[in-house]
Amino acid sequence: YNNLSIAYKTNDKKYKVVHISGVFFINFNECKKKMKVVDEEIQSMFKSFKRTTENRKHEYDKTGDSHGIVITYWAENYDSINISCINWSEKITSENNWHDNLHLSITRKDFLVWQHNVANK
Repeated sequence: YNNLSIAYKTNDKKYKVVHISGVFFINFNECKKKMKVVDEEIQSMFKSFKRTTENRKHEYDKTGDSHGIVITYWAENYDSINISCINWSEKITSENNWHDNLHLSITRKDFLVWQHNVANK
């Protein structure tokens, strides 16, 4: 992976990890191939998780030209594993130097709630 991030609760003396993610820069067509392989591996390991898939426009790009494929595996307690391929528009790539990528993350429910209710407000 080209980028790795880890999040933990700052007020937890055990520094329990609540989110880990990796980003691999790869063109969108190659990303979809790699995503299929990762998806099959996760599917075989987490058979009890509910799997959802969606194609959506990326919310950052107000022109609607950037889009992605998102596969999410949901545990019964709503912890999740997320695989996504992002296809940034040429404009976003040239303006921000952002590149198409494969993103894989494992996230605890409490971090998802915090992201939604606090961090992204």
